Amino acid sequence: MEITGRDKRILRASAHHLNPLVLIGGNRVTDGMVAEIDRQLEDHELIKARLIDSDKAEVAQALEALLPRTRAVHVQTVGHVLVLFRRNPNPKKRKVPPLPCELGDKGNAKAKAKAAAQATAKAAAKATAKAKAKTAAKTAAKPTAKTAAKAGDTAPADSRD
Repeated sequence: MEITGRDKRILRASAHHLNPLVLIGGNRVTDGMVAEIDRQLEDHELIKARLIDSDKAEVAQALEALLPRTRAVHVQTVGHVLVLFRRNPNPKKRKVPPLPCELGDKGNAKAKAKAAAQATAKAAAKATAKAKAKTAAKTAAKPTAKTAAKAGDTAPADSRD
């Protein structure tokens, strides 16, 4: 499964609060360890695995050994912690929502439609506010006979001084 940078960003955010489910000890990648990681990936789809007492080279070697054997995708490495993802083939057991790469154009089309609708609504609201302000300015500029009478500004039309 190929995932994009956007997908990795979403997966990293989802994995942020997770604790490592698998601790990889001094024996590193063994058949038992691969079986445990497989089981965890099947149950959770997105997991963290921590390598104990390792340096960068050992983390890279463990990652190279794990990925083909588990059919997982490497999402991120932070220090001694690996984040791995493998989509569960059974849709009923999926824990991670569909990624943009799985949605294809549907995800982008929905986002574009939503943005267009928001832009249209914003433009309509702006036009309505502008029209109301214009109407308010016109009515404030021309006093009506009723408002003028209340203010006492009208003089009788026949009076000559």
